[in-house]
Order: sequence, then C-alpha cells, then structure tokens
Amino acid sequence: MVRHVAPDSARLRTISESQFQKAVVDCAMFNGWRVHFVPDVLYRRSFATSNYGANQGDKGFPDLVLCRGDRCIVAELKSMAGRIRPEQQAWLDDLSQIPGIDVRIWRPSDMTRIMATLAATIHNDTITTVTEAR
Repeated sequence: MVRHVAPDSARLRTISESQFQKAVVDCAMFNGWRVHFVPDVLYRRSFATSNYGANQGDKGFPDLVLCRGDRCIVAELKSMAGRIRPEQQAWLDDLSQIPGIDVRIWRPSDMTRIMATLAATIHNDTITTVTEAR
C-alpha cells in the first residue's frame, strides 16, 4: 500500500531557496532535462557590480529554464515565505504568452508534484500557466 505523507510545514519553512533550487536541478538532471540557472551567489554578486543581472539582462528573469524533447518549463522558485517581485511577475506574464512554454511558480511544498512533472514521459500539449501550485 502506498501512502501519501503530507510534508511537515514547519520543516518546509526552513528550506532556503538555494536548497530548494539544488533539489529541483538535481531532479531535472536525473530525469534527462537540459537545465539553465544562475547560482544565487553569482546572481547577487552581479547586481552589486552592474545595472544588469548575471546574464546581462532585465531583472526578474525566472530561476530555471528546463528543456526536454518537445517540452520547455520556465520556473520561478520561491521558499515557503518568498514573494514574487513585480519584475519577476512581468517576466512570468510575458513568457506565458509564448506558445509551448510552461511557466510555473514552485515552492518546497510542491516537490512531490515537481518530481512527477519532471519524471513524466508523456508528451501531451503543453499548457501555459502562471498560477502558483498549491
């Protein structure tokens, strides 16, 4: 018998965005996704020395770009208490207008769903969404 165990909300609040990002990147790579992200330390350092981000572009670009086969997921990762900044929401809104790009906001409480999404082998039509999984 398989039991679903609800995540411990107190423990989830202690997971930093960096720790969460590492877990998602590891899961994506394990499942054969191409992964692009900028490590937090480079991201913070780039803003201290430049008007642009680590990739020399507008602030707020999502944390991860994941591609495998005919799928592309762009994900903004947040800790349990993290909030979407206006410049991040602007990127998510713009990217969600592009057909075939699946835009997500993921939190540590979504990890079971994230693992299922990244492990899925079924390639159906991609649904574009900017809503937060809850």
